[in-house]
Amino acid sequence: MLKKWLPFIACVFLSMIITTRALCQIDADTSLQNNDDSAAVDAAIANFYQILSFTSADQNKYNTLPQLFTAQGVLISAVADKPFFWTVQQYSQMAEDNFKKQKMEVWGEQETCSQTHIFGKIAQRFSTYKILYVADGKETTRAGINAIQLVKENGKWLITSVAWDRVSDTLLIPPDYSCQ
Repeated sequence: MLKKWLPFIACVFLSMIITTRALCQIDADTSLQNNDDSAAVDAAIANFYQILSFTSADQNKYNTLPQLFTAQGVLISAVADKPFFWTVQQYSQMAEDNFKKQKMEVWGEQETCSQTHIFGKIAQRFSTYKILYVADGKETTRAGINAIQLVKENGKWLITSVAWDRVSDTLLIPPDYSCQ
């Protein structure tokens, strides 16, 4: 089953790296942005999605998430009735535990569209995502939007928070965030 999906996952990773900026991004007024900062924010987001994706539960890299975040970084799920908040370390451990419990084989998360606004040392990215995962032999897809905030600390762009919600029967991706 996994061999069937390896070419697809490889394609997802490659397309994530190549097309994120070139085809899917809607930038804010670039006169307010430094091109180096814009490229650095893009790289930080690409690294974030790369760390979230794996082709084998044994290869997950969630324990490296803290290097992308400030010391006080948080992840916030707005999927349920009440939001859930985690520190980066709590989220990493919870995800690894869930991967084992759900017999996760593949997790491919990629950015499909984005809008970035940078002002000085702060950045906001609305990042539309798509996920394909295989758990216990069953394939599932999801989509939604990550709201990612970053700050420039000691010359490096770090994530301060990621808040997300996902598509449902009553919540669809707005056209402004679909890049289609």
